[in-house]
Amino acid sequence: MTEHILFVFEGEKTENQIANNLLSFFIKEEDKVVVKSAYKTDIYWLYNQIIEDDDLDIFHLLKEKNDHLKDYPRDIFSQIYLFFDYDGHIATASPEKVEKLLKFFNEETDNGKLYVSYPMVEAIKCYQSRDQTRNFKDLCYMVPQGGVFKRFVDEYIDFKCQDLTCYSKDHWVEILHLNLKKYNWITNDKFDFDFEELCQNRLLESQIYKFISPYNTVSVIASFPIMLTDYYGKNWLINFVNYSD
Repeated sequence: MTEHILFVFEGEKTENQIANNLLSFFIKEEDKVVVKSAYKTDIYWLYNQIIEDDDLDIFHLLKEKNDHLKDYPRDIFSQIYLFFDYDGHIATASPEKVEKLLKFFNEETDNGKLYVSYPMVEAIKCYQSRDQTRNFKDLCYMVPQGGVFKRFVDEYIDFKCQDLTCYSKDHWVEILHLNLKKYNWITNDKFDFDFEELCQNRLLESQIYKFISPYNTVSVIASFPIMLTDYYGKNWLINFVNYSD
């Protein structure tokens, strides 16, 4: 029996480019079908809708915004994954709101599971700088300047990182390797794979304690590597990163 998985993106263009490339390497088993959709506004609008109705099913909101979902019944989706930006520069932003959403969207087989990129989805490109003296581990970004993060990324990243549609398996190996080690560095102060599990709540708590509260910055990290590791498991990640043709 075919299993249907729903990907929910904040936006349409960049996220769709990432997903199209990602799905050419991952979650491509014959019995899996990934359906993509877009919420088309930021995480804090989502928060407002959830607060108004805590029985809300995200799928019904998405059907209003995505005509192609009208052909699908809600119960056909066994898993729902949501990908949103932290977007701390938005006037209505607060880490407390993101914390509540992470608690609400904490299970992919129920309400859905939320993954947050800091400060936004373009963090996926930042794993290599064109300036070799700058490294991804130490890359932070000022929260109030989030509105121009895309411009910063274009100037920061190595040229091989520019085109999301052309990422290869080697690109993804680097992306996974560095983002997962950085997750452990943010949460455990160790830049390695020595973590037991990945926790979005712990990542947010560490961002608040180490970066947001004292410096009004975020440590740049992408959400897709964390989702893939949750989906496949840590052993899969290590095997994938260490594997070479």
